[in-house]
Amino acid sequence: ADNEFTPIVNAFNTLVGQVDQFTRRLSDSNNQLQAEQQRVEELNTTLESKVEERTRELEQKNAEANESLRKLKLTQQQLVNLEKHAALGEVVAGLAHEINTPLGISVTAVSALEDQLKEIAQQFRNGQLNKATFDDFIQFSEEGVQITADNLRRAADLVARFKQVAVDQSSEQRRDFELGDYLQSIIVSLRPNYKYRPIDVSVECPQRIFISGYPGAVAQIFTNLMMNSLTHAFDDNSSERGQIHIEAQQRDQQVEITFSDNGRGMDEDTLKQLFDPFFTTKRNQGGSGIGAYIIQDLVSHQLHGSLEVSSAPGQGTRFVIRFPLSRQSAD
Repeated sequence: ADNEFTPIVNAFNTLVGQVDQFTRRLSDSNNQLQAEQQRVEELNTTLESKVEERTRELEQKNAEANESLRKLKLTQQQLVNLEKHAALGEVVAGLAHEINTPLGISVTAVSALEDQLKEIAQQFRNGQLNKATFDDFIQFSEEGVQITADNLRRAADLVARFKQVAVDQSSEQRRDFELGDYLQSIIVSLRPNYKYRPIDVSVECPQRIFISGYPGAVAQIFTNLMMNSLTHAFDDNSSERGQIHIEAQQRDQQVEITFSDNGRGMDEDTLKQLFDPFFTTKRNQGGSGIGAYIIQDLVSHQLHGSLEVSSAPGQGTRFVIRFPLSRQSAD
């Protein structure tokens, strides 16, 4: 009946309907939440599986990268050793070429002396030897012996210099040595590479500089500098004579060596890449691109020194190398 309870009943019915609607919505939301939770759990399971798979892939890639890096370093070290041996080969080949002249002169002098001796002996046996002929023979013999002795001493000095440089370059032994004389030995060992070219090489060391260190590294550095300069800096068709100058000075407990040439020089791009491994402007002519890299590596790590280079097209190239007189002062 339509009485005073009617508004309450209607309000209650409305509330019941709203509660029922809310309950259904809550149930739907709960079902959706459970479905989402299940989907999240499935995604988590899939994600964990993918993470494990990616982790395994990354570990494999990392192992492959480490192995590739190891092989690259090994290959690089092998190439560096090959380059060092190639420089040593230049020294050994130069020895045979350089001592050929004094030995040839000695052989000629001894052969002439041998012929004269046979002639004098024959005259003596025949009773035909007179004082004037014997005096001429003595004078000829003295000259021949002097020529032979001088050239044999020169050959012996060359062999000693070549031997010391070769032994130093093939080992990493530390010893004391005098820098100026050692630089001269290096230049002498490389003379066959430029003696028939219009190139003058000079070494200036105004004071005796004694170094306690690694002469093999010094020999390798200046062998590479010389060969790089002879290969890249000069044109044999040029009318201007090439100049290579090496100057050494002692500054407190350090030595400073400047290596410079008046060759064609380098542009800015080439200068920036000069010490990059395997960079070369002579790729088609057999260049390996690790000569300058070896120079920098030896200066930095074995001599504990520093290296500066400056160059410009047509203005030549200048290297300045500084390192301690003794490795102990750098350690």
